Amino acid sequence: MSPDDLLPVVIFGAVIVIALLGLAFTSGGKESKRAKKIANRVGAKKTIEAAGPSVLTGGATSKGVLGQVERALLQIIPRPAALRLKLQRAGIAATPGRFAAVAAGLGVVTIAVAIVLRQSIMVAVPLGIAAGLGLPNIYLSWRAGRRRKKFVQLFPEAVELMVRGLKSGVPVTQTIISVGEEIIDPVGPEFRHVAHSAAVGVTLIDALWDAAKRIGVPEFQFFVVALTIQRETGGNLAETLENLSDILRKRLQMQLKVKALSSEARSSAFIIGALPFVMFSILYFLNGPYIMILVEDSRGQMLLGIGLFMMSLGAAVMARMVKFEI
Repeated sequence: MSPDDLLPVVIFGAVIVIALLGLAFTSGGKESKRAKKIANRVGAKKTIEAAGPSVLTGGATSKGVLGQVERALLQIIPRPAALRLKLQRAGIAATPGRFAAVAAGLGVVTIAVAIVLRQSIMVAVPLGIAAGLGLPNIYLSWRAGRRRKKFVQLFPEAVELMVRGLKSGVPVTQTIISVGEEIIDPVGPEFRHVAHSAAVGVTLIDALWDAAKRIGVPEFQFFVVALTIQRETGGNLAETLENLSDILRKRLQMQLKVKALSSEARSSAFIIGALPFVMFSILYFLNGPYIMILVEDSRGQMLLGIGLFMMSLGAAVMARMVKFEI
């Protein structure tokens, strides 16, 4: 069967997938909303114990055809619990099955576009697989990194707010509720989640450790360790948290200082890495047949492969050199 014969089938499949993706973000049903309310009130640990494997494999799924697609994709995902944790860290309110449906839809659309552009099946299918597996994970990592960075910037203010409340005689649980109400996302919702968990019977330390696992930020782990030690040994919690807030601010200042000092090296690496691609584009527009010999000839392809490998290796080395653990 030629690509021309497959074109109507692929376009029809792409339309069906896009329609299913539209339903994925417009539907949800009462079961999905109810599951979200339970998760917000009870906390991740108690929800997993109460709901069983369904939470670990993606929580409540949609009804009808979309739900069947999500459940089928859940059987393919290697570690749905790990994917769910990544989605939580990225602040994306979607089940692993729904995320997998989006990734599959992106892959199908990429294959359809490649075939429309007269690419062969041998080229379109690898492009679709790469787009379906790579782009969603890159976006997920980018969202998680941006959310983690914002959390680190706002967290010292949350600790200082707790310190002021403790010095005024307010209980620890009430200061956590105040932080959840006063501090913006992503710090506020996490503290509200901890407060809801403590309100329904989960111990405060367990709720905090569950949040630390969900957030994945070392600064929050320092905070939980400080509270745990204070609960076991006693002492002035306000003074302990005040010292912790000072340490967190100095740590953030050091990170910004390192970023400023390494900005020249990062800019140089970006310019050097982008220069070959810029020159290739310029030569392609000025004299296309001349530069395309490098792509069409087998010797040129070998040289391109060696060059890309060396550039990737150099970029990895430079990225490692300007990265410091604080």
